[in-house]
Amino acid sequence: MADRGFDIDPKYLEERGLVLNKPPNASADTQFTEEQLSETRDIAAVRVHVERLIGAIRRFNLFKKKIPISMCPLLEKHFHVCAHLTNFMTVLIKAKN
Repeated sequence: MADRGFDIDPKYLEERGLVLNKPPNASADTQFTEEQLSETRDIAAVRVHVERLIGAIRRFNLFKKKIPISMCPLLEKHFHVCAHLTNFMTVLIKAKN
């Protein structure tokens, strides 16, 4: 998931089996089609939850201090631990009744 201005070669993603979801672009003199509008709404609805999850991970404050260069190989593992721990926190998305 990315913002409108995010630019990456689609071949790079395809080689890794990834798909990029980003809102469609519209110029100032054109309007979105119904399909583009629907796609933008769908992406925005999911984006809210992604932002909440990122906020929950940031609350661990592991990355607030300077990290020695010798720790760089472990940073990804630290991030994954924080991400997994958020699964045990309070519910980020409340179920609709």
